[in-house]
Amino acid sequence: MGGNQHCAGGACGRGRGIVTYFVVGAGFTGATIAERIATVLGEEVRVYEKRPWVGGSAHDYRAADGALIQKYGPHIFHTNAEHVWQYVQRFGEWRPIEYRVAASVLGELVPLPLGLPMLQSMMRTGGLSADRAGSLAADLVEDYGPGARIGIRELGRRYPGLAHWAIRYVYRGYTEKHWGMPLEDVPPSVIARLPFVVGEQKSYFTDKYQAVPVNGYTAIIERMLDHPKITVECGVTGSVDVLALMAEHTVIWTGSLDDFFGEEGALPYRSVHFDVSKRGLRGGWESFHTVTNPEHDGPTRATNMALMNGREDSADAMIVTDYPYAYVPGKNDPLYPIPSEANILQAQSYGARRPKNVWFAGRLGSYQYLNMDQAIAQALALFDRIRTA
Repeated sequence: MGGNQHCAGGACGRGRGIVTYFVVGAGFTGATIAERIATVLGEEVRVYEKRPWVGGSAHDYRAADGALIQKYGPHIFHTNAEHVWQYVQRFGEWRPIEYRVAASVLGELVPLPLGLPMLQSMMRTGGLSADRAGSLAADLVEDYGPGARIGIRELGRRYPGLAHWAIRYVYRGYTEKHWGMPLEDVPPSVIARLPFVVGEQKSYFTDKYQAVPVNGYTAIIERMLDHPKITVECGVTGSVDVLALMAEHTVIWTGSLDDFFGEEGALPYRSVHFDVSKRGLRGGWESFHTVTNPEHDGPTRATNMALMNGREDSADAMIVTDYPYAYVPGKNDPLYPIPSEANILQAQSYGARRPKNVWFAGRLGSYQYLNMDQAIAQALALFDRIRTA
């Protein structure tokens, strides 16, 4: 590495010049902005990270058997943005992936996103005859066209029986566990993301580029931060102390908005406990990267890290299982902003109070759900604004 080291076990390097920019958070957003400032502007950047490692929620690590474990659940890099894809190519090797997901429904695995194969599941659960399933499939193709991707609400307007089955058996339990509220109270923007495909879609995503880094996301972000003008300090806690250091400098804040203003907990989030264990695979589970649990009790999903590592023939694997629960400041991590209208308005009120030399960015800093490519695209756009400000 160059003049800076990544935060391994809390160790980190030190820059030598006068620091002009401070970045809070060493996930994809913070790393992208720091890398651009150092590389393009040639300015000194100091990155603060509260965790003992870089990578944010994309952080991964090697288990004792060498398996690459995604600590915070499944992360698939998928994008249609050519400039974002070309940007991440600079920092490591990527392996294409066809991310396969299923829901465990009444003892069988139903592929996701839901599509015409769902009709076969409805037949087996006793809710649909073979003749009716065939006519529904034909009607869906005629109404929407083969391969069309529609929202579950749109499906419900014309085919309420299909939408009812999907919500009852696949979406309700999962969604209510994840968000900690009745489905009827979940923000409409969340429900709008639930798709139905008029056909069969093997990969969960449809983006032009779908991949995972061969050596993991942490290695990618370490490479992004490996610049002689970037200093990374991990294990930094207490936003007030950090802000005091940055009073006269440009600050890019990717932490939570309420934390920045010393009002931690004012904005609601959901957190998740991730359990890692080794287990045997059976019943078709070995064919899917992730299997969701739509029941009202238990975890929301389990992810096969052997498949995520490209091992298709593994009889057992390290499994990462998600257990969502309430966010409690100081006790767990705020992972998912809850995008209700009231919460968004409150987040916007924080944005209106932004000090002149501070920029907010990232999932927490902008209080919105962002995929990795969206976080990078937002960071690249913000860098252009900073350099011309």
